[in-house]
Amino acid sequence: LIGEQFRNAWIQGSHGTAIKFKSSGGLVTLAGNPGRWSRPDNLFNQDLDGTIQAANHILRTQNIPPFRPGEPIANAAIKPTLTDQGYILATGGNLATADYVIPQLDGTFRQGCRVWSIHVTRNYVTGSETDAKAVLNWLDGQSVARVKKKRFGKSTVVWGNLNYCQVEAYLKADEMMDHCKGDLEREMMRQNPAYVWAKENGVVRIEVKAAKDYLSDRGLTYLGAWTMKNVIQLFEDRTELLSRVKTDIEEFDPAMLPSRVANTAVAWLSGHDVSTTM
Repeated sequence: LIGEQFRNAWIQGSHGTAIKFKSSGGLVTLAGNPGRWSRPDNLFNQDLDGTIQAANHILRTQNIPPFRPGEPIANAAIKPTLTDQGYILATGGNLATADYVIPQLDGTFRQGCRVWSIHVTRNYVTGSETDAKAVLNWLDGQSVARVKKKRFGKSTVVWGNLNYCQVEAYLKADEMMDHCKGDLEREMMRQNPAYVWAKENGVVRIEVKAAKDYLSDRGLTYLGAWTMKNVIQLFEDRTELLSRVKTDIEEFDPAMLPSRVANTAVAWLSGHDVSTTM
């Protein structure tokens, strides 16, 4: 027997973007950021449907069939079978939803698209570069139970493990500049309106990176199980620390403090800079 090895290929787009994909005849995989492909910046991106559409557009440029979510099937014993068209999934049946499949004309099924990892991001506008750094410093002081935290330089805080689920908070303008290669790209970035807006308005990005084991634990292995509601819920479940400021302020009573600092506390909670009056 002569073994075959299927290698990853890169699909190059404009603005220095690229997507990695592989096709073995019966299985197509794509890795990267489809919504970023051939766009000048990554400040804003697509929702779930837009991301799938972008991924399928990239596949069409290579004459590769698109990703399809499939329909849920009540079957716990799905057997891969090799045919002239590649691997298909022959099915038995019981009452357990075990897969998302696409019916074929011969009565068999092909497996629907699987999600191996997902990155969910949200931008927060703090108002200025100084305020953004203050927010990041505050986040650096927050801990999550049974989750390890790390700080990278002045612009990134990370909680968790990338192999399961990781949460990152970072200064978006700094991250955009870090991706530049060489002086020319950095100078072009300084003139990019998206970069200027992110820097002047102090944009802090929170990003949740969920890997396949985390998704499997929550029944989100198959694309057919996903909705935008799932995406938002995933983000909120992993970023509860963002709501702590509101809760702390609502429960805090300045009258509990000594009178000499109570007024300062009220001013600070109202967002005033009290560093020059203390």
